[in-house]
Amino acid sequence: MRLAAICHGKLYQQRMKRAFDKKVRPRVYHVGDMVLKRILPPQNDRRGKWTPNYEGPFVVKKVFSGGALLLTTMDGEDFPSPVNADAVVMWKLWQEKSPESPVRDECMKDDEGVEAYDDP
Repeated sequence: MRLAAICHGKLYQQRMKRAFDKKVRPRVYHVGDMVLKRILPPQNDRRGKWTPNYEGPFVVKKVFSGGALLLTTMDGEDFPSPVNADAVVMWKLWQEKSPESPVRDECMKDDEGVEAYDDP
């Protein structure tokens, strides 16, 4: 009975691992990639929930084997210490996740082609 319970537990763990691994997408960064860095720890700011979560973009200068990245600013200034890959997001993916709203695009256009309203 005990052996059957252990075997059942192992099989269950394998099934759960397989299901989890299907959805995991490994993050692979290369030198020259543009990334956004998460602002850690959260700042005490008056803007509250409107405080930005990411800063950047930054350029990956060096990739270490343990998942650490050495970043530089767009001006070429190096970060003093490496940053964990969990605290960054690819710049390209960030742009794809937040597409411009058609309503916002409409509001941001110049007033060309808009007829003025005349009072009768």
